[in-house]
Amino acid sequence: MHRLFVTVIMAKDTYHPLEVGQLAEARSFMKGFCGAWFRCKITDIKQRNREVYNVLHYLDFPDEKHAFTKLYQIPPRNRKQGTEMKIQIMVQPPFPPINRKCQMPPVTAITYVIVITECIWNVGELVDWWKDGCYWSGKVAQVLGNEKAMVGLLPPPISEGWSYEASFSDLRPSLDWSPEDGWTLPTPEVSIRMPTQGKGTMDDQVAAGLPCAPPLSSHLATNSLAASENLKTCGVSEMLKESPSLQADDDHTRK
Repeated sequence: MHRLFVTVIMAKDTYHPLEVGQLAEARSFMKGFCGAWFRCKITDIKQRNREVYNVLHYLDFPDEKHAFTKLYQIPPRNRKQGTEMKIQIMVQPPFPPINRKCQMPPVTAITYVIVITECIWNVGELVDWWKDGCYWSGKVAQVLGNEKAMVGLLPPPISEGWSYEASFSDLRPSLDWSPEDGWTLPTPEVSIRMPTQGKGTMDDQVAAGLPCAPPLSSHLATNSLAASENLKTCGVSEMLKESPSLQADDDHTRK
């Protein structure tokens, strides 16, 4: 199988701390949105019991209450398993700009992080799919032609499972981010590994005396992929209406 050409180039000394006022993306473990990444803004950072919590405002869901999100968590299901797995980071900086290989600027001129890709998707490639106001992690299961592909969402608790038809324009390569290493390319083995045990769930937020509002309210959950009538088919539910002020930014992000 031919690998998708993806290169992450970071300028020397590039560092992306998570700070108040910064745009970011936040992961959710809520049923119906498990593993999805939401665009957000960090409005506050709090520390309780030596744990860091980010207060987030969701850009594509402006009517939602600000949510307290513990920075490091493990999916709740992992607590019932027998093998320990590393904690997952729940907030990351905005996804870096994506450039085609032919548009790659001189390396000496790069002053930030960029992703270089040929945008040719192959079966087995790890991707993030933009749908219903968030990015879903999955794999390319089949290339359909006409710049479309079948994307299989990764199984719970990493994502929601099932397969859907997606346009190439709604896909981006999956990347991992950490404060220590910045943006890196994941491997299929790491990305689909099932975490098994750990701490850092919503129960900890209650113990710390913080509001435990989920990333999205229940009325949004009814519109998630998991609640769609087309869940077990190739179709997808109608996209949630997005804020008009974000349309231009969204189009730029997905190019």
